[in-house]
Amino acid sequence: MQKRIILFGLCLLFVWAEAFSLSKDDEKDDVKLFCVASLANGEKPLYEGDSVLVLLTLYSSAQFNKVVSRDQDVPKIKNATVVVKNKNRQLSQSVASYEGKRYYSVVAEQYWVKVDKVGNFEFPVRKFDVELSIRERTREQNSFEDFFGFHSPFNVRYRKVQKKCQSEELKFKSEKRPPKTIKDLQRKGTVVF
Repeated sequence: MQKRIILFGLCLLFVWAEAFSLSKDDEKDDVKLFCVASLANGEKPLYEGDSVLVLLTLYSSAQFNKVVSRDQDVPKIKNATVVVKNKNRQLSQSVASYEGKRYYSVVAEQYWVKVDKVGNFEFPVRKFDVELSIRERTREQNSFEDFFGFHSPFNVRYRKVQKKCQSEELKFKSEKRPPKTIKDLQRKGTVVF
């Protein structure tokens, strides 16, 4: 009998703690928002004369409503040519994993960068104005309903929040293209003496 009372007390404590933590999460406006600049080729080496796709991806713990770039000009990089890819495309939101955590993600901008020389390159910082939707409850938290899973869609609403975000500076380098070997030339059909 004493074990049942202790078990019942622990269950009540769990329900109260869960309801308290959920209500605290709904009250605070601690939304994670960050931008990651990356190369689409991953870790592959970039050679002189090659082109690479630069992706600017926004990650957030809340859903995206709107993303607007504050930088209207195409970025300039010394000894490289930068071209916008799909300038008027529709942004689509998805759920992605970044460093082991799940976020809403949007690829905000894409650029083709053609490196003309061997050396180090820096893709400049890009700035964005972002509108997010934060989920909040419209009535008091009910521990009983939350514990047994009676979540009603009628007691949830979304609040719009304006945030600013910027990417980090992306550094990459290009190398001199390695000379072709005899096997490479033979594969192309070149006669080698």
